[in-house]
Amino acid sequence: LALARTQERLAQAERVAAWEQIARSLAHEIKNPLTPISMSMETLQRAWDRKHPEFDRYFREGTGTVLEEVGRLKRLATEFAEFARWPRPMKSPTPPGELVSGVAALWSSPPEGISIETEVAESLPLVDVDRDQLQRALGNLVKNAVEAMPKGGRVTVRAQRSVRDAHDTVRFEVRDAGGGLAPEVRERLFEPYVTSK
Repeated sequence: LALARTQERLAQAERVAAWEQIARSLAHEIKNPLTPISMSMETLQRAWDRKHPEFDRYFREGTGTVLEEVGRLKRLATEFAEFARWPRPMKSPTPPGELVSGVAALWSSPPEGISIETEVAESLPLVDVDRDQLQRALGNLVKNAVEAMPKGGRVTVRAQRSVRDAHDTVRFEVRDAGGGLAPEVRERLFEPYVTSK
């Protein structure tokens, strides 16, 4: 009985520690958008006080930045809510090419200097996946790839045949020409909200 209580306390302590780490990471992610929002508003305030002749340009640029960062905060809140709920995957047989083209369609107008290319092998088997969750994961990888190449470059979303445990499977890849991850980030890559930004 004492051993069971000790094990339960240890498990509870591990859960608390995990959520503390998530809370710290989430706080860090929230602070990131707040900085450009604050700077944009301060710039607008100074331009207004000085009746700057180019106030209209500052206004357009500043409000654009604020709206973009507010959108980022909304996405972060949505992602955190979804993570906290741990939604069960709704799997269905899905053509890999549809997943790849769906992700590419989200980036039909990439930033200047960025090209999004797709490669889908022929005659791939259907994959039993949650379409929304996998497309969201691939979409996030493309977003990270784009942000990793501030000077431009090519992002390739690929689906190719793979063999695992003697079974015919499909492997999805997102490749970019960015600088890659630092070793300390790579080791914690699958922890929630780990980032190098």
